[in-house]
Amino acid sequence: MREQNIEIIVRRVGPDDSALLLSWKNDPGALRNSLVPKPVAQRDHDAWFHVVTSSDQNLILLAEKLNNSSAASEPVGMCRFDLKNANTARVSINLSPTWRGGGLARSVLTACLKEFHREYRKVDCVIAEILPGNIASQRIFFSVGFRRKNNLQGHELWEKYSL
Repeated sequence: MREQNIEIIVRRVGPDDSALLLSWKNDPGALRNSLVPKPVAQRDHDAWFHVVTSSDQNLILLAEKLNNSSAASEPVGMCRFDLKNANTARVSINLSPTWRGGGLARSVLTACLKEFHREYRKVDCVIAEILPGNIASQRIFFSVGFRRKNNLQGHELWEKYSL
């Protein structure tokens, strides 16, 4: 089902979100389009999650879809931002397997980019690394202003300036 006119809210992930993100990462659909297409062990994920959520060089945002009938929200996706230098960050996106293909990726990415820019104003270039066969991601990133820059070993580099 394609969602139209939905409201996405974004927040930093917390310790209670770790298991959810691991389940999304290890989902076969996510692994198919990942630069690292191997499942991650719980212990490795826990160590990684602690490092990135404790660092000011990383930001993981959880996107939630507001339910019209109540004040409740449902996690639908996430974006991770890794600072490469003072002006550049790398973004990756993953959607809940339940919501993949539902038309939310653009809204999730847009909301997360806005929140990232609010917190990291000096960053004026965001890059994404996308597998050549991941046409859905290429279309989503293109639709929010990213452009293909070049081919890297096994994937393509996309970038967006002036958030």
